[in-house]
Amino acid sequence: MAIDFEAKNPLGDVAVERESATTLIDIDGDNDLDAFVGNSNGTISFFQNIGNRRNPNFRERTGNRNPLDGVDVGSYSKPAFVDIDGDRDLDAFIGNSSGEVIFYENTRNRRRPRFQENPAINPLSGIDVGSYSAPAFVDINQDGDFDVFIGNSDGTISYFENTGKKRNPRFRERTANRNPFDGFDIGSYSAPTFVDIDNDKDFDAFVGNDDGTVELFENTGTRKRPTFSQILGGRNPLFSKDVGTYSTPTFADIDNDKDFDFFVGNSDGTVDFLENIGKVQRNQNRIKKPEFFTNPLGLFDVGSDNIPTLVDIDGDKDLDAVIGNSNGTIDFFENIGTKNKPRFYLPVSRENPFFGIDVGSNSSPAFADIDNDGDLDAFSGNSDGNLIFFENVGTKNNPRFSRSKAIDNPFNGLNGGSYSTPTFIDIDNDGDLDAFSGNSDGNISFLRNIGTKKRPEFALILGSPNPFNGVDVGSFSKITFINADGDRDFDAFIGSSDGTVKYFKNTGTRRRPRFREQTGNSNPFNGIDVDFSSAPTFGDLDGDADVDALVGDGSGFVSFFENTAPPTNNRRSLSIVRRSAKISQGNEDSLLNGGTGELSADIDVDNFVLGKEISVTSKINNLTEGAGINPILDEPNNTLPDVLLAENNSSFF
Repeated sequence: MAIDFEAKNPLGDVAVERESATTLIDIDGDNDLDAFVGNSNGTISFFQNIGNRRNPNFRERTGNRNPLDGVDVGSYSKPAFVDIDGDRDLDAFIGNSSGEVIFYENTRNRRRPRFQENPAINPLSGIDVGSYSAPAFVDINQDGDFDVFIGNSDGTISYFENTGKKRNPRFRERTANRNPFDGFDIGSYSAPTFVDIDNDKDFDAFVGNDDGTVELFENTGTRKRPTFSQILGGRNPLFSKDVGTYSTPTFADIDNDKDFDFFVGNSDGTVDFLENIGKVQRNQNRIKKPEFFTNPLGLFDVGSDNIPTLVDIDGDKDLDAVIGNSNGTIDFFENIGTKNKPRFYLPVSRENPFFGIDVGSNSSPAFADIDNDGDLDAFSGNSDGNLIFFENVGTKNNPRFSRSKAIDNPFNGLNGGSYSTPTFIDIDNDGDLDAFSGNSDGNISFLRNIGTKKRPEFALILGSPNPFNGVDVGSFSKITFINADGDRDFDAFIGSSDGTVKYFKNTGTRRRPRFREQTGNSNPFNGIDVDFSSAPTFGDLDGDADVDALVGDGSGFVSFFENTAPPTNNRRSLSIVRRSAKISQGNEDSLLNGGTGELSADIDVDNFVLGKEISVTSKINNLTEGAGINPILDEPNNTLPDVLLAENNSSFF
């Protein structure tokens, strides 16, 4: 089974100074889309597409290979391109922090453009929208010429109708009810873009802002007389997207699949990408519903330093969510949906089987039927490195967890290292569960079960009998296991504080594992860095019967690596495609995609340890199939997808 991770975001390597503002156009007439990116310095970076329409590959061009080399509009450049004079090539307009829109005429041709500033013929000369102008051109009234809308620092959008001709534009500002955005205020630093997102043959508007979100204004009027209505909540296909601050959205069919994909700049100077995976109606070139894919699991902010796990805690054959956090408590989100379409809500305290449990700080829950009585028991690490045992004294369908006395804890007297993060696996194939724990030192503790399935007893194994003896990934290690190479034993991936993911292949056997680090191209995560505090986990997150990867980090992001490889030699291969998303604090209508914390591998513990990989895949398929985002409901009988938010910068995976 081959593994190959690659970045899906075609502009994932873009990093300008700050405040990236992207636009995609075919600037060299080769029938694919190139990218220009503005920044806080006032210059424009150029990324030429040296791939093709279906498989873009962007490479930065500098010097005279950048057609806007030498352009400097002061600060906070926001480029827009349009054939404003009807000569069949693209001209450039660039907004800046002063509120102006500067015009650069293409004085050559559409294949070899040359841009020259020409204030004398700038059709937007004298227009000043205050500060931080963000122009967007569109034929909003379908009269055959381009009109312009300009965002600004006040959060409003000014409208200038083209009352001239296609070759001789003349812009006149429209106010009050003649401006279709009159009365709308999205906060501050509005950045509009236009696209027919619902394929009804009129233009809708998406507007970025300083909060990092993207608002949708649907055209509920006509093609010639637009009327915009703000769309809130889940009806906005991008309501879950939050890039941090200062979002600047744009749309382009980057993969030539006849729908519009989404790119958005932000204050970090990077460019985020969301692929449109909405379905096309049969026999029609029409998108039924846009759906922008970030991560097949809904990610929610539930408290700082959270460590989640998914498990069927109530025996109803769907996965619930149990989440640890820096406070040392454990939250429970019950799945009141189905296996195929999960819906989570937070029960009242008395219905939480972990109500009243507090492990001190930095709880890290993990589950296993440790006493082989047919129900799941709970364990949790904490900042002191303790491995605390909570026996299920209820039933499989109605669990109730009670903190066991020290003498009854199979880890009594043992310590996994500070900030312990336990996981369970039958590493020696003897039919009982062993345990491994990451910790703040960056190594891996091995706790072998020297008892039985019904009466476990763990012993800390030091030296060479620990298959990870000598392994040190820096600090804050997080280990997870998966059969990565199709040889019926478990290999290991370990995250760490530096943001990378190490791969340790099992070169031994199921009974006598021996782990050897794979580097360079042999590591499927080679070259991938999620900034810091990486925490990997694996599963079939898109229901296609192969294994994908999620990697959390410490800065509010979660990356999704989709497996796109076909099976080889009757084994599923892994070729992973990256998608990322970021969280920030929000309001009650926000769905947050990403976050600080660690991803747990414990969702598959009761299957992986018995080597039942098919069951693992099936279990994750049931969770994620057809569920692009998991809404958390605040009431079981409420049919609207509300969400629950916490106050700190972290998330639930």
